[in-house]
Amino acid sequence: MKKLLLAALSVLAVSTGYAEELTKETFTYYEVVVGPAPLPMAGVGLGIRHKFNKEYAIDASLSVRTMAIISSVEAKANVLKYFNKNKVNNYYAGAGLSYDQVYGSCDGEGFVVTGFGPHFVFGKETVSSDNKLSFMQVEANIFQKVNGAGFDHVSLLPGVSFRVGKSF
Repeated sequence: MKKLLLAALSVLAVSTGYAEELTKETFTYYEVVVGPAPLPMAGVGLGIRHKFNKEYAIDASLSVRTMAIISSVEAKANVLKYFNKNKVNNYYAGAGLSYDQVYGSCDGEGFVVTGFGPHFVFGKETVSSDNKLSFMQVEANIFQKVNGAGFDHVSLLPGVSFRVGKSF
């Protein structure tokens, strides 16, 4: 998976003239996820982030969350803008798209609900003494197109997720 994402980033980097920086500014990470609020779903995920000129980044991840009778698999992609490209510990904001599959059971009946929609991101990235990158971020869903299990509508109920990640 890491090689596939790195290959896709390489094609993008070559086409935009950033190929020289690709290996210096790419890192993979694991993350712990809580949310989306108001549901207390907790989970884990893996991702990859690549910075362009220490000012912008693209980020992609896959996470799995669960809560009692409901489980969720989420794939997301973000574009991030760092506020100060000269700082090592830096704040960032961005936007992205997420795709969710929620699996559950109610009254002995299984169901699957699919969601797709945009979200905003705000976070802080830091570098530890052992030169590992880590981040804390908040994501807020604006809306989601939901279908499955009797649903087929646009949900305007925003959801907020919290993520903490560290490079490996």
